[in-house]
Parts: sequence; structure tokens; C-alpha cells
Amino acid sequence: MFEYDSPQTGDGWLVWDATGALVARVAGTTGFQGLGALRYQLVDPRGLPLLLLEEGGPARPGLHVSDAFRRLLGTVRGWGANETPRYELVAGDAPVGAVDVTTTRYTIDARLADAHGREVAVLSKGLERVGPLRHRSWLSLTRDPDLADPLRLLVVATPLALHMDLSRRSNGDTGSDGWDPL
Repeated sequence: MFEYDSPQTGDGWLVWDATGALVARVAGTTGFQGLGALRYQLVDPRGLPLLLLEEGGPARPGLHVSDAFRRLLGTVRGWGANETPRYELVAGDAPVGAVDVTTTRYTIDARLADAHGREVAVLSKGLERVGPLRHRSWLSLTRDPDLADPLRLLVVATPLALHMDLSRRSNGDTGSDGWDPL
């Protein structure tokens, strides 16, 4: 299990394992004043890069996941309504998994499956009020510990990919006549 603590609590997201040990931090950019491509980098506690997520834009649709050496590991592509988006996890040209999501104003619940439809992880969003105008939120990911790469790394990147996509959707940056697929 991993918990991705919300960026509202400080500098970047913190990623904790099931024992409460800090295993990574997420740094990100939203481009110039929220315009341009979103990018997140997952780094270990010492700041060494682990994974990079980048929006591809119109020429390269999807959220692209690369390793520390910027080698492409796979792509997260999505479609569907804001309340029930679906994502495909692709490595090379082959689908390796899928993510079915249900969202409400305060919750995110997702089921991640491998290419054969076997559930390999679940993801949920938690929310806690910490003041009259402030809240703390986090994404909790529980996954099969025996997943092989590239699916394992795409599953670990999924909370950030969903956050990127859902942030775009909440800002209304989804195309002029409905949502353009990732």
C-alpha cells in the first residue's frame, strides 16, 4: 500500500508505504501559469528520480511514464465522462492493463486490472478537514506486490496520472466539444 499525500500540505506530495515510511516525493509543474504540459516527477527521499509523468499533447496523446533515464515505460490513455472515466495502460503498442474510475465531488475510487481483467490494485481518495477553509486529501493505492514491469510501474504512476487528468477536467481544459482522449 502507498499513500500519496496531497500537495496542499506542503512542498510536493509525499509518498508513504504501509508502515508509514517515506518512500518518495512528487514534484511537479503545471507549465506557465497553469498553461502548457503538466509534468510530475517521482523522486526517492534523497531526491533521485524514479519516474517521470508528462502530458503528451495533441501530437502524442496520453500521459507518458518514463524511468529515471527518460526511457518511455508506457502511456496512460483515457476517455469517458467526468464521473466515470476509464484509462488504458499501454506499453509499446500493447495494452497491459485498464483503470475504471468512479468520481464524486469528494471521492475517487478506482479498480486497476491487468490485460486479462484480473484486479491488481485499488485506488481511493481520502479527505479530511484541517480547518474551516483547508482540507487534507490523499490517494491510497493498494497493489499486488508481485506485479511485473511495466505494469507495476504504470500502476505506481496511476494516482498521479489520474490527478493530472482530473485536474485538467476540473479546470475545464478538456477540449471544445467534449473531452479529447488523452
